[in-house]
Amino acid sequence: MYFPIAKSSGIEPIAFALERLKNQAKIMKSNKDWINDTDRLHEDITKKTDKNLVVHLKKK
Repeated sequence: MYFPIAKSSGIEPIAFALERLKNQAKIMKSNKDWINDTDRLHEDITKKTDKNLVVHLKKK
């Protein structure tokens, strides 16, 4: 199970953490196979974070 940390600076890491915790709580309540779903959630958040970071760097 992963606990991703957003790579971008500012308030974004907090927003990602809150989103992850809310989604993880839903997964744990509704699904016995929640570890695999949490891993998929980690991949989704990491992809979003990396994409946002690339866009941010291109703007500079």
